[in-house]
Amino acid sequence: MQQSLDIARRRRNEQTLFNADGKLSAETIAELAGVGYWGLLIDPKFGGSGAPFARFAPFLSRMCMIDSVTSAMASVHGCIGAVDPLRTFGSAEQKARLLPILAARRKNLGVCPDRTRSGIGPHGPAHDRGRSRRPYEVNGEKLFITNAVPGRLIGLVVLLHASPRS
Repeated sequence: MQQSLDIARRRRNEQTLFNADGKLSAETIAELAGVGYWGLLIDPKFGGSGAPFARFAPFLSRMCMIDSVTSAMASVHGCIGAVDPLRTFGSAEQKARLLPILAARRKNLGVCPDRTRSGIGPHGPAHDRGRSRRPYEVNGEKLFITNAVPGRLIGLVVLLHASPRS
């Protein structure tokens, strides 16, 4: 964690944290990957360091004091994006296939919460189509996908069963 803070601080001071488009530079992403930044919440058996969330959250606050974008990228990547949903809901095959990629940041991650109605988060249900290979049809609306760039993994977050609304 300290190495990640040092990298972000140095790159900020050298003005190399971001690329010409104002995005976190590929070099920054790779250097942070080299010290395990993207795999902090991932179990060591999948290439991460297995940090508990109780240690990760205050670390992100420290990173945010250096650069909020760098901190937010780790939060999206580790929490709402893919790592935590995979750890919590992923099959053994999905974990073995995807967590090492995410720990090493060999693929960047986009996040796509379904927003059928206005607001934040997964609001529109995915409908069961009764098929064994692809049993759900997602029919929500998307205006923005965080970190959406061709070639990235996309974490689609949907609500499988809507609760009755009054």
